Amino acid sequence: MFSSCAYPTSLELDAESYGFAQESATIRYISVHSIQQSLGERMWQYLSAFHALTGCDSTSSISRRGKKKPWITLKRSADHQTTLSVFGQQQDLDETMANKTEAFIRDLYPKPRNSTSTMDELRYLMFCQQQKRKNEVLPPTSDNLRQHLKRASYQTLIWRSSLVAMQDLQSPEDHGERRWLSKTGLYDEGSCST
Repeated sequence: MFSSCAYPTSLELDAESYGFAQESATIRYISVHSIQQSLGERMWQYLSAFHALTGCDSTSSISRRGKKKPWITLKRSADHQTTLSVFGQQQDLDETMANKTEAFIRDLYPKPRNSTSTMDELRYLMFCQQQKRKNEVLPPTSDNLRQHLKRASYQTLIWRSSLVAMQDLQSPEDHGERRWLSKTGLYDEGSCST
């Protein structure tokens, strides 16, 4: 809801800033400073990354995970908090950051009896254990998650730079976005490789 305001630090928000929430015909104006103060500086630093990773207007959500479970998982892990506080600070998602963020996403799913180190392993174990459940409850594949992480990192970078008037950004196609081929009306699948 306040993602574009969430990335500048308290020192950068000199004037009182407000966001609004609308339910039906009711509009509420909410002080961004009061939210920042109630969350604390550390939580404020990873709010934008959390929002981009768990789904926003420009990134997809993780199927059937919502926001509540990821938020509880994040609050319980100092390692995940540290990872998300620096997520999206670079133009490119490096392997170390991708692996640490994948660990956060893996923790959103039930723990299998065997330890897993990748989303593919977790997906396989959950598939083997499922009894008449739908495939939508399975986690994404490692490749799909990597594309999601690139998109979320790119979106977080944009939000973190929201106070910069002229941003020098790379093309979204370099960050997990598919190219639309106007002649065929299809996505260019070649642009999705990791």
